[in-house]
Amino acid sequence: VAVLVLVGIALVLAIVPFPAELPTAAAGFVFGFALAFPLMVFAWTLSCLVAYALARGVGPPLLDRLAGKERMEATDRLIARGGWPILLAGRLIPVVPYNLVSYAAGATRVPLGRFTWTTAVGVAPLTALTALLGQRLQEPRFDDPVLWAILLGVLLLVALARPVGRRLRASQS
Repeated sequence: VAVLVLVGIALVLAIVPFPAELPTAAAGFVFGFALAFPLMVFAWTLSCLVAYALARGVGPPLLDRLAGKERMEATDRLIARGGWPILLAGRLIPVVPYNLVSYAAGATRVPLGRFTWTTAVGVAPLTALTALLGQRLQEPRFDDPVLWAILLGVLLLVALARPVGRRLRASQS
């Protein structure tokens, strides 16, 4: 039952943005890393596929009205020019919401296969870190080197957000 609840929570993310790290850490806490990691990579990939399909269904006209035609056109150009590295980068940065990347990819007609593999590979590092963090929080110790390595890994991904964002904006010019 708990597995279905976690997958259900992940599916809600297709529509309602929230930090994916919270349910992932909870999964790590409850199930341990060995089960939580593959479960949550599957759940987040499935959730992103739902958002991708929704964007394909409503199409660019609605998304142009919601996000702005210029922003959607710029996103389309960025994804077309950047290809899979742009999709992967959008998943690796913790501050970029999963559903935002999924909507943009669906609206800009990124091929389903490319979208799926870049999503699964891109969500894996942060999912691994937060699932392991959840497991380690079962018995937290301040002298736990793994706990500190996890926190440093998350901080590194957050720190990369700014330079990657700058590079992406520069490539749009």
